[in-house]
Amino acid sequence: MAKAIEFRSLNGNILIQFKSLSSELQARWGAPSRTLRQHDLEHLLFINDRLAQYDSITDHFDAMIHIDAEENHFVYDWRLQQEAAMRSEKGTGMTDEQVISFVDAYYPAYELFSDNLRSGVFDKPNKQQLRLVVGKSREVKQAVVI
Repeated sequence: MAKAIEFRSLNGNILIQFKSLSSELQARWGAPSRTLRQHDLEHLLFINDRLAQYDSITDHFDAMIHIDAEENHFVYDWRLQQEAAMRSEKGTGMTDEQVISFVDAYYPAYELFSDNLRSGVFDKPNKQQLRLVVGKSREVKQAVVI
């Protein structure tokens, strides 16, 4: 069974130099952001550190297909649509406010790691990455081989 890994740590290496990483994360944390300032910097550093541990797994991949929202904030609209459909079909689901809170919890990953993922996760030339850019209506707008 295939597993999907969405993000890699900011530096892409298991060996993290805390000071430089802290500076990069702190710069992003201090920049305009939808959700980063809602989270303690120490928590974001912790997540980045744990994410780096997945590199030993993803290093075994020969290829990766990345389905990427044209605009990160589309994930809010998509989740709102899913919950509205669930409420309509099943009579239960999150309210719009609950959806926003739910997405806000994982949205920092989009803000922190999407740029690196879009530029490619592999260091070796014999590995391939395909980035499918998806528009707001979920149509593939662009295919990029990295």
